[in-house]
Amino acid sequence: MELKPEICLKYESVITFKTDEATQYCTSIEFTKFPGMDDLDKKSEDIQRRFADDKKGDDDCVTKLNKPVPLPPYVRSQVLQAIGGEQIDRKLKVDIVFVQLGNDENSDPLLVAYDCTETPRGPIGSAKYALVNSESGGNNINPKAELKAFVNCFFGENTKIPQYFERTARIHHEIQLLSYKVEGNKTVSSTVSIMTTWYRHHAGEFALVLPISRFPRAGEMAKHAVVVGSYSLEDTPSASLSTPVWENLDSLQNALTCSGSKTTLIRGQPGSGKEVYAHALHYGSGKPKDAKFKMRAVAGMEHDTLRQTLFGRSIDGVIIPGLISEAEGGSLFLDEFDKVHEDADGFYSELLRVLEADEYVPLYGRQAEKVTKVDWILAGAFTSMRTVEALPPDFWSRLTHEINLKNPLQERGSDEYTSTLFCYFFFSFIIKKAEELLESDSADVFQFLKTPLSYESKSLHRLLFADRSPNEDDPWIPCNELRELAKRIAMYTKKYVVCRREEKQMDKDKLGSVVRHTRPVFASILTNEKKKFGQMMAAAWQSENEGVANDYKPSKDDWYKLIKEGQQSIILNPEDKFDSIRGIRQAARVSFDKLYERAIAFGEGFKWSDNIKNALSAAIVTLDVTRPGVKADEVLMKNQNYNEEYHDQLTKHFIESADIGGGKSD
Repeated sequence: MELKPEICLKYESVITFKTDEATQYCTSIEFTKFPGMDDLDKKSEDIQRRFADDKKGDDDCVTKLNKPVPLPPYVRSQVLQAIGGEQIDRKLKVDIVFVQLGNDENSDPLLVAYDCTETPRGPIGSAKYALVNSESGGNNINPKAELKAFVNCFFGENTKIPQYFERTARIHHEIQLLSYKVEGNKTVSSTVSIMTTWYRHHAGEFALVLPISRFPRAGEMAKHAVVVGSYSLEDTPSASLSTPVWENLDSLQNALTCSGSKTTLIRGQPGSGKEVYAHALHYGSGKPKDAKFKMRAVAGMEHDTLRQTLFGRSIDGVIIPGLISEAEGGSLFLDEFDKVHEDADGFYSELLRVLEADEYVPLYGRQAEKVTKVDWILAGAFTSMRTVEALPPDFWSRLTHEINLKNPLQERGSDEYTSTLFCYFFFSFIIKKAEELLESDSADVFQFLKTPLSYESKSLHRLLFADRSPNEDDPWIPCNELRELAKRIAMYTKKYVVCRREEKQMDKDKLGSVVRHTRPVFASILTNEKKKFGQMMAAAWQSENEGVANDYKPSKDDWYKLIKEGQQSIILNPEDKFDSIRGIRQAARVSFDKLYERAIAFGEGFKWSDNIKNALSAAIVTLDVTRPGVKADEVLMKNQNYNEEYHDQLTKHFIESADIGGGKSD
């Protein structure tokens, strides 16, 4: 099966740069197509005929087409950088992805991701993330404003751009240097040919997603990406940027723009995306394509095992290389750096000497080996086995950057972000399954899903769009049923509490300390939750009573009954915890597996409404068993699930009360 990437607009132009200005004229529109926009398609056909009648590059062509095509300042800056060095690059490739924030395209900013600029000798510069608007000067022009200017230039003033480009798009520039003029040591003018192609960014339409460098080919999903905010599809669609995610990207940006060798410490809770940011540091820093990225989780490794893994070993004078040698010219990522074996504390001091001297001695070796151009990326949570204070004091002086990843699920009012995150992961599993079904590596998986032909692809189409089929011009958005499933997951992923449990015979008169620990937590959650959810929790606690008040608080007798039925457990030392991005991903995984299995089994008879509660139940079980901080001798309490019996009772009530499914999709 051969499905080419969905190209929505492609044009070639020639630009002449002078000292402080640029003139540009369009020489051809090689292929122009706006799916679903018949009026623009007809106009583009007319323009192409006019181009065919003109000599390529004829100035009369510009006159007929009203005015020159505007030049993106970011592209110009990359060209000037390419021709300003000792070695001039005659060919460049520039990739940009943007997502629209807010609900007013004329005043709200865009979040833009710039990939490394590719040249025949390797990438130049680094990846970049920026908030821009239509008023921005310098290099950060609004890419959507660029598209609007082009459309207005060729199709007439006030021409609307397609809906799918209103929210997000991917722009690919292929630039070729035709000529340049040098006076002294300065290039004063140059002429370049630019082939610009606009692609749909389906993942960005479905969820607020930006890819991590390096960007995949058009028509493919990014292996590593970041959900940068939340979509609200109620009434007036809008998008909001997650403050913790933006702060994480800003820290990444600071590390990427630093030249020279780097030693970066990434701190974050389990499942916070440390591996994603490690990949971004390597692939977004302008390293050659063949630069190696070596990764190893070092949790539980003993001292000698660590030394052999990193430094290699000497056998009869022959050096068996370790990861440091294998990562030469690239990056070495040590994950779970805080969880090495307890006998390996001395390894931190040994590694510090390696960072200071740029040399090491292989295990059983006698001669020091040099560390050659290796960027170190060290990652860990530093909250359980070891804290940052356990590291040698001088260790911090060897770090060039520290990225302290913040958990966006911990932000107040993060329900919409959690829903968007769940939808993105669900979408990514659909895409992954579709890629497995495709026979050709060059096929466009999005085209494959939009026009399904096989039994399996039709099942995926039902999970993606439910009972509707989007028009050519429609953005790809989650169906109502998936959005409602995601909302319920978001409700369940509030802050939870982990407590130590001890098995003891309890005396009813000695319960005061237990009540002081637990009751305020329960009361605060009732206060902060939505009214309906608070009533649901209280009803689950006292299901035999009707009309339980929203501010119900359990009495000492209630606590005693609960603890007695919970195998005489006393609850000690409650600790607040928050769900992780990894937990949401795993919940989306089991939900997809459950629904896909049913969609395959029932075919055209599959209905979201008949299967959604099973998917929700599987997701909740997965969240419970994957939550950080939960161990065999601890009891998980989500919304005061103080024992397993009560947890099962509340979960069943939560799922059965879910008023989801059965409605029509947008």
